[in-house]
Amino acid sequence: FGMIYGLKKDERKKRTDELVEFFGLREYLDRKFSVLSTGERMRLIFAKALLNRPDVLLLDEPTLGLDPDMAIKVRKEIRRVNKEFGVTIFLTSHYMHEVEQLAKRVAFIHKGRIVDIGEISKVKKKKFQSYEVMIKIKKMKNREMLEKNGFEIKRNIIQKTLSLNESVKEVLKFLNKNGFEIMDIKTKKPTLEDYFVKILEEESE
Repeated sequence: FGMIYGLKKDERKKRTDELVEFFGLREYLDRKFSVLSTGERMRLIFAKALLNRPDVLLLDEPTLGLDPDMAIKVRKEIRRVNKEFGVTIFLTSHYMHEVEQLAKRVAFIHKGRIVDIGEISKVKKKKFQSYEVMIKIKKMKNREMLEKNGFEIKRNIIQKTLSLNESVKEVLKFLNKNGFEIMDIKTKKPTLEDYFVKILEEESE
């Protein structure tokens, strides 16, 4: 592959050595590709893709068909490659949670047409302006005061809708100030998958 990329012998050796060390491939150099494990193959493929020091790396469904543990490892390597080599990664995926973990900017394609594009946080704000916070408290009291301040009460769970610009920190500060002992807290924010579904629904109307 180094010769295909037009690299001279010394440069091929130098870059190969660097990538072998980066991906921990030294012990596999005398083995055939066919006998390598899925994880070993994945690292070798990444090394090959970076041999010519590309400015842009295209990854088409990189975790498709992988077991969850292997998919996690692949995503970790993608982040590491992006950080250490400074290469721009163009990633295609149907897994919205994966896109949300890896991408800074996203483009949605529907029926061959880009229907939206932008930074993930800004894209979601176009269709969702709020999120939910659920807090479990040790002892329920001052129900009237809680309801007056916008909380819904279900047994010892209180829930409140916040705008995307509001912080949970202020809610916790308010509860602590009024003597509530907090046992657990959960937030439910709109995901990229929620946004994608909403976009598709609007496109179908």
